[in-house]
Amino acid sequence: MIAVRVLLADRRMRIAIATLLLAACAAPAPEATPDAPTFFQPDAPYWLVDTDGPVSAIGADAFGAAWIVGGDAPGADLEVHRMQLDTSQTDRLLYHGTGHTAAIAIQSPWIFWADADQGTIERLPYDGGTPTAIASGLAGVTELVADADRVYWVAPDGVHAIDHDGNGAVVLDAEPLAAPRHPAIGADRVYWVEDDGTWEMPKAGGPHGFLSSSAGFVGASDLDEAAITDAAHGTISAFDDLHPSYSFDATGALGPVAVAYPASFWVEGRDFQHGVPAARLWRHDAESGQSVWVAVGLRPNVVLAASNALVYYAESDLGAGAVWVAPMFPSHDGV
Repeated sequence: MIAVRVLLADRRMRIAIATLLLAACAAPAPEATPDAPTFFQPDAPYWLVDTDGPVSAIGADAFGAAWIVGGDAPGADLEVHRMQLDTSQTDRLLYHGTGHTAAIAIQSPWIFWADADQGTIERLPYDGGTPTAIASGLAGVTELVADADRVYWVAPDGVHAIDHDGNGAVVLDAEPLAAPRHPAIGADRVYWVEDDGTWEMPKAGGPHGFLSSSAGFVGASDLDEAAITDAAHGTISAFDDLHPSYSFDATGALGPVAVAYPASFWVEGRDFQHGVPAARLWRHDAESGQSVWVAVGLRPNVVLAASNALVYYAESDLGAGAVWVAPMFPSHDGV
């Protein structure tokens, strides 16, 4: 563990040096949302905390981020952590238990995750406490998404939703799905990936529709901007209200994606090169059409989330991890 800590400290020093060297090519960053909390306004990738286990999921809202340490296998230790933008507390432990999950969602005043060990959707208050199961009897569900009213997940028997208080459980579309995974949510639609590509349907219910033959990861914004990574073909494609908006080739294995208009973020090259972490975090600006890398030298297991002009990402390997936050549009890109 000491060796891992030394490695993390050395990487943070290299990133800080790179930040200073690239400051000369600075471009103005957009102002923060006026009504957003303002404690953290980083101008470059900012290290939040090292973790004593892998970070299996991270989520974000206008007030900060929450992440899960552990929970990456059946019966694993699971910790829920949170940071708030309007306080000086960058890492607060909210809950410690066991479980198996791959996603976390935040909708004030709640934090949600799916526990495949118990077959439940768990709800935890922002300030911590004891989780409450708002749905049960689920088989193998580890991923979910949430909006201001409901929690959504996909399963072989269809697309499901339930109110935050555990009432109003409904199957939005009961048509069988082929290995559904990686759900994402927009203003009016739910998105997910199956073996044959990416699908979508209205949050209000109705038949689902085929969106793209890409079957990697999908992310969506509250404007129904969706971005999809396709590792098989090395491409990134995006859709604006179901209409194709851009597509381009990328190098390396393509990982998770997060969208908060006008920015889309994705992870590229998740393997080590010559024993050195080689993954990169990229950003595409839908308005300018430009793509730049935001962070490099990331370890191979990366999760990310974007909200309120910030992108949060966590990198993990060898049983440990680190959580970072960066501005969507830093004054100097390419850290």
